[in-house]
Amino acid sequence: AAQQQEASQAPLEQAKDAPPDTGAVPEKPVTPLEPAQPGDVTTEINAAQAAPKPKTSGEIEEPIQEEAQSLDEQMAEAEVTEEQLANSNEPSFNEALASKQEAKESAASSPPEYRQAEQTQLQTAQLAAENEAATQLQGMHDSRTGLFDQVAGQQNETVSADEQKRAEIAAQINTIYEETKTRVDGILSTLDEEVASTFSAGAEAAKAAFENFVDAKMEAYKEERYGGMFGWAKWAKDKLLGMPSEVNA
Repeated sequence: AAQQQEASQAPLEQAKDAPPDTGAVPEKPVTPLEPAQPGDVTTEINAAQAAPKPKTSGEIEEPIQEEAQSLDEQMAEAEVTEEQLANSNEPSFNEALASKQEAKESAASSPPEYRQAEQTQLQTAQLAAENEAATQLQGMHDSRTGLFDQVAGQQNETVSADEQKRAEIAAQINTIYEETKTRVDGILSTLDEEVASTFSAGAEAAKAAFENFVDAKMEAYKEERYGGMFGWAKWAKDKLLGMPSEVNA
């Protein structure tokens, strides 16, 4: 349109600079500008990419599985079995066994529960982003249509206003995307912290009980070995020659 406008103005500029023609002035044919078309509403914007991405297995499943495995390894190193804890008739050991079982169950159930909640939040964020983008794009299209309906003589101003409106709407969409992403990230972070806190509490309780159990076994062994009349002699012997193989096994 601008090129056609310049083309139509060029003869006028030449005529203005030329000396007046005292003869008959022929009619100047005028080619009307074709009205600019606003086009269709844009639909391929892929607004779903504005939503946060799901966390990887390395952020959720693997750390929980590794922590659960470490409990079994600690028990193996201490030579303590679940059967020993269950048959100890000690409340603290029974609580430790229950805590370990709870931690193990949490390691199995927490990731699926987290993924289900995560999927719901991501779907909500994606839907919100798509709806907001559609609304903003429709508004942008309506604004564009209104601008194209203005007179042809204001086309340059119209283009400038249209580009400014595009920038404003793009900024609004970007702001909405960022707010949605921040809100969903906050929700997922809270869920992540709750899962980690629940599992850590059970793991710490089980670990403390295992350590207490080992300490109790050692105290009982020392009392049995060194508690008699000649216990001091056994103690001195162990200091010089080392503990019996039954302890170091």
